[in-house]
Amino acid sequence: SGASTYIDDTAPSRFRGFFGAFNPAGIAIGTAAAGGLAAAVSAVVGNSAMAEWGWRVPFLLSLPLSFVVLFLRSRLPESAQFAKNARTGVTAGSPFRAAIVEEWPAVVKLVVLSFSMTCTAYVGHVYLNTYLTAQLHYPPSEALATNSWITLVFALLMPLAAWSSDRLGRRRVYGAAMIAYMVLALPAFLWMAPGSGVPLGLAMAVSFIPWVFSQAVGYPLFTELFGSRARMTGVAFGFSLGTILGGGFGPYIAQLLTTATNWNLAPGAYMAASALVGLVALLFVGPSKIDERAGVTGTSTDGD
Repeated sequence: SGASTYIDDTAPSRFRGFFGAFNPAGIAIGTAAAGGLAAAVSAVVGNSAMAEWGWRVPFLLSLPLSFVVLFLRSRLPESAQFAKNARTGVTAGSPFRAAIVEEWPAVVKLVVLSFSMTCTAYVGHVYLNTYLTAQLHYPPSEALATNSWITLVFALLMPLAAWSSDRLGRRRVYGAAMIAYMVLALPAFLWMAPGSGVPLGLAMAVSFIPWVFSQAVGYPLFTELFGSRARMTGVAFGFSLGTILGGGFGPYIAQLLTTATNWNLAPGAYMAASALVGLVALLFVGPSKIDERAGVTGTSTDGD
């Protein structure tokens, strides 16, 4: 949330989507690297050792990155917009209260939108490794490796996907991504099954098409729901709550539905339903509040 608002405050107005996509792209590249590292460790030590102690190795190797991130953040100056707000007294004394009281409609919309975005992402991306190994009985190393390289390829496409929203509008592109989830989720899960005749990588790529657009466009879209007075707090609270509901419970609900129905396509159906929720919420999203800032002419969600 902090990275999204910082990029939103500093990026050129005509390319906020493009630059905003580097945030989710960085997350996705990190996820791909983590999956690739886990696959490599699993291939070296074996599945049983990986389950017993090998899973700790990727966590330990990632620890130094935390210090690198802290160092980089300490060297970043505050955005010009934040400095202007602080100088003129626009910044809220209690940002949380300002976000909840003054921006509650935006918070509610963000909770629902982020629920949809993170639910589809966590079920179709994070939970997918468990699904492939537990339900479809793929070797863990194959599932992790395939997921990792597909994630990396699509992560590199995120800036281009977000650039399209600078031209067409955030709502159009994000809405198209939700519709694509509704159309492609079930076929993708069907094609992932062994014996379907479709290579696993190709089937996963189909499910990742809406993912790359929803992630790339979602982050800049969410920040543009708020005015600058309490933007970071509003985005952080709304996005975190939606992520807990969608990303936190999504994989559990997908597994529960699969077990209860004995239907291997249940996760795809749940993703499609979550995308429908996001599409409905998008109908209530108005023009961006980004143009309220001095010296900034906004486009972004406008133009739909």
